[in-house]
Amino acid sequence: NMPILDVAIATGFTSHSYFAQSYRLQFGRPPSEERRTTY
Repeated sequence: NMPILDVAIATGFTSHSYFAQSYRLQFGRPPSEERRTTY
C-alpha cells in the first residue's frame, strides 16, 4: 500500500511520469487506475 512514487523509485525509475508511461504501455492502464480497482 505504497504511494506510486515510492513504487517507482523502489523499482529503479527516477521519474514518476516515466514509470506511469512504462506501466501503461506494459499493462494497458495507468498505475493510478490499477490502485483504484485493486484496493
